[in-house]
Amino acid sequence: MGKITLTGDIGSGKSTVGKKVSKILVFRFISGGKIFREIAERKGLSVLELNDLVAEQSNIDYELDEYLKSLNKEDNIVVDSRLAWFFINYSFKIYLEVSLDESVRRISNDIRKAEKYKNNKELKKAIMNRKGNELNRYKKLYGVDIYDKSNYDLVIDTTEMDVDETSKLVIDKYFEWRKSEKKYM
Repeated sequence: MGKITLTGDIGSGKSTVGKKVSKILVFRFISGGKIFREIAERKGLSVLELNDLVAEQSNIDYELDEYLKSLNKEDNIVVDSRLAWFFINYSFKIYLEVSLDESVRRISNDIRKAEKYKNNKELKKAIMNRKGNELNRYKKLYGVDIYDKSNYDLVIDTTEMDVDETSKLVIDKYFEWRKSEKKYM
């Protein structure tokens, strides 16, 4: 029984790793990014446009955040979301990082293709813009720096790792964390 929360850089493999880990552990996988993309689609916006909009209209953030808080009642979940680590108590908090160049490569090869870019230079700029928007937004709303690695139990650089290696590391470290946390629960 447990909760794992994943966050990290854009294109770091959060969803892919989260799905794999949840399948191996037989936990339910929940994607905050998927929910955010669904909101964008309902509003007829790209993810980047919605990101810009939520900087001015925090009600969209609050809607997603209330959903994350409701997950405190659940167990055996893996949640991929920017702020899941902040809202879900007693979770194993993981941050996945990736180099900007590898992020661009992964996103440009992503089958979702929900977000279209003219070239890699434009994509790189969009990634940096989104990171800045999210950093400022969450600092303003909650006073947290989502890129501060001290917020997490485990930080993994996935630049040179595949999904199997990353998932195995997550699971191994999760069980180590569970053993050490039992004395505090």
